[in-house]
Amino acid sequence: MNFKNKYLDISLITFTVIISYLFLQFGNNIWGGVIALAILVLLALYLSKLDIVHPLTWYSTTYFLYCVAYPILVAMGEISYDLDLKKTLYLEWIGLLTFIIVIGTPKKREYSAKGLEKLQNLNFVIYPIYVLSLFLTMVYIAYIYTNNLNNKYLIALDQSGIGMLTPFFSIYILSFNLIVAYRLVIKEHYPKTFLLFNVIYTFMALMVIGERDLMLKVILGVIFLSHILYKPISRKIIILSGIGMIFLINLLGDLKSAAFDKGPRIEIEQSLLSKVLNGEFISASRNLSVLINGSDSWTYYLGKTFFWDIQVAFFNGSNSILEWFNNTYYPNLSARGGGNGFTIVGEGYINFGVFGVILIFIFLGLFLKFLYKKAINNVIWLIIYIASIPIFIYLNRADLATLFAQIGKHLFLPIFIIYLIKQIVEKNSGRVNNS
Repeated sequence: MNFKNKYLDISLITFTVIISYLFLQFGNNIWGGVIALAILVLLALYLSKLDIVHPLTWYSTTYFLYCVAYPILVAMGEISYDLDLKKTLYLEWIGLLTFIIVIGTPKKREYSAKGLEKLQNLNFVIYPIYVLSLFLTMVYIAYIYTNNLNNKYLIALDQSGIGMLTPFFSIYILSFNLIVAYRLVIKEHYPKTFLLFNVIYTFMALMVIGERDLMLKVILGVIFLSHILYKPISRKIIILSGIGMIFLINLLGDLKSAAFDKGPRIEIEQSLLSKVLNGEFISASRNLSVLINGSDSWTYYLGKTFFWDIQVAFFNGSNSILEWFNNTYYPNLSARGGGNGFTIVGEGYINFGVFGVILIFIFLGLFLKFLYKKAINNVIWLIIYIASIPIFIYLNRADLATLFAQIGKHLFLPIFIIYLIKQIVEKNSGRVNNS
């Protein structure tokens, strides 16, 4: 029976991939590629059984939005273009198919209680760290507000040294997730007041410093931790929550623009779909299209940018593929301290062509698979995994340097600092007790 089910699954997967490829190859220039990607996403959701925590659920759906936003806007006539979108969609299709193959079919998920003791032992140090990081981030926000630094360019030019406080935002998010997990698992209590306070605080941060990521990280952390550690969310609610998050991202973007961009703005009447697609999700495919159609201005880097990414992430290296892209194709915007991001698919392509795209998504798939397996077996790793989700989502319009820096400096380093403080406090308290 098991062999029969496995055979049926393999047959269904093979048939689905073939149908998807036929749409990609022989369908309409844009809509054929969009439908081909949509079919792969449905396959990913079937394989993950719509488990919200599994990478095939949350990554494939968000990746799809980043891939199709620009092409759909072009097809709707919202944007004029003279770029080859068929190759763009083809490369993105290759990336998603590679990711699905690497992640594979998940085994039956049963989250382990392993790590609860470590979580309980961390309790005495988590709260002070949370309060300290909350206070220091408040100091940062207050400084930005009182000095009227109402755009990121002005913040970057500020010479006061206040930027040294920005790493505490990462510590704040991690300590927040640890406290929520502790209350759900150890105290078996849903911390409604605590959650409400942090949502309000991160909303205030959005309105002052223009960072919507903080609020999204808090909301995602609450949803995932509640689903795993408190009460499973039904598939119907998962679908509705996913749709809600898409519109929330757009709403937060509008609020960010209203509060942070003080200059005159021209309001263009758009449909709700156009507004959603024309926000956060538009840049990834657009950047990839620009890169493909501007291939006369570059030659294959043959892996060089991967070394740049490591240098930029950990050693403040001067060479950056993201900066090169913006300086080359958006020089005026780059000169003003702005940028249009990059594309993770494009980083693979600019190094080794199609093989580079496959290589990038093998790496991403293996990395996420490792984190997911660790998360199933350990509560602390679960929190690390949940904290990494926004990083991987944002990566679609960035480069590997962003992944390395965010995972290293803003995830593992804060965890290390929390454990280090715990060890120091325990050692000092032990000395006091012995004396």
